Amino acid sequence: MTPFDFSMLTGFGVGGDPIPFDTDMGEWDAAQIFLLGTCPPLSRPGNVRFSWFANQFKGEMPTTREEVEHYARGFFMFLLGTTLFAGRANTAGLYLLSALVDVTQIRHYDWGGAGLATLYGYMSSSSRCSGHLLGGYWRAWEVHLPF
Repeated sequence: MTPFDFSMLTGFGVGGDPIPFDTDMGEWDAAQIFLLGTCPPLSRPGNVRFSWFANQFKGEMPTTREEVEHYARGFFMFLLGTTLFAGRANTAGLYLLSALVDVTQIRHYDWGGAGLATLYGYMSSSSRCSGHLLGGYWRAWEVHLPF
């Protein structure tokens, strides 16, 4: 699968600004509270269960700009964790949160390249029998293209 194929199948462009991932975001309680409105419980270091996002951001609609941004970040964390960066643990890595600090910049990042690199990493470990499950945006392989 080429980057063009991945882009056509997913709708995510390959190219753009590098994504500012911060692997230490799980240790920054104040940043989590500022960006999500609360400090989520960690299922393992640096990771939050998908169910937390579903429970945290359901119910009343946000009314302030700050609440809307919390909801938007929670939605994107859930969306990215369940699609482009999916793994077998059913968690989203808090490193994604660092890319969502300024919600107006999200569209400028190279999400397609990061998703494809994640998929390739899982495929590589599976082909060498060092990984047990395929992760990343594996649904891209399920799409049948007529040639």
